[in-house]
This record gives sequence, C-alpha cells and structure tokens, in this order.
Amino acid sequence: MNRALFALRHETSFSDVKSSHGVRVVDLDAGTVGVLKVHRKRQIEERLAADSAWRDDEGLVFTQPDGAIVHPDCFSKTFRNRVKETNLPSVRLHDLVTARRRSLGSTASR
Repeated sequence: MNRALFALRHETSFSDVKSSHGVRVVDLDAGTVGVLKVHRKRQIEERLAADSAWRDDEGLVFTQPDGAIVHPDCFSKTFRNRVKETNLPSVRLHDLVTARRRSLGSTASR
C-alpha cells in the first residue's frame, strides 16, 4: 500500500504516504487470496451491472455496492459490533493490525 485514505467528518480523500516508511506490503495467506479473488470477481460483475453509475475510479478492494468509498469509520464500527457479538475482550481494529505487523516483523528477524 502506498496511499492512505483520510477522513474528516463525512469527507474522504486520498494522499500518498509521506515517506518510504509509510509504504506497506501486506502478506496474505492462500485462503485470504482466494476469498479476495472471489470478491473481486463479484465486484467486477457489480461494476458492469452499474455501468455509468459506478463511482469507484480508484480501484478499491472494498466499496459500497455502487462503487462509492466506504468511510473508514464504517470498518471500525462493524468491527466493534462483531467483537461485541463474541465473548472476546474489547480491542480496537488498529491494535490488531499493529500487533500483526509486529508479529510478522519478529518472525522475519528470527
């Protein structure tokens, strides 16, 4: 990833990362890659069906059904709601991302 989506209230915008330290490579297991391929196929079908009403010009992986940007707060809210449905302790999505990055870093240094 080399760009970031920023949100200020209800407005969103993209920005390039400020330095090479902001660029992220996301390692995905085969199962996740398979799910993403199925998702991409479905998204292409939605785009073709929407024709000129499709709103995504950025090539986003996750969009609303019409291709519009999903506001970042929606991801966090959905995650919080899913955690509440379980008996797991409350945790922020950002904390899991950071923990995963650190665990990959520590594994890579072994």
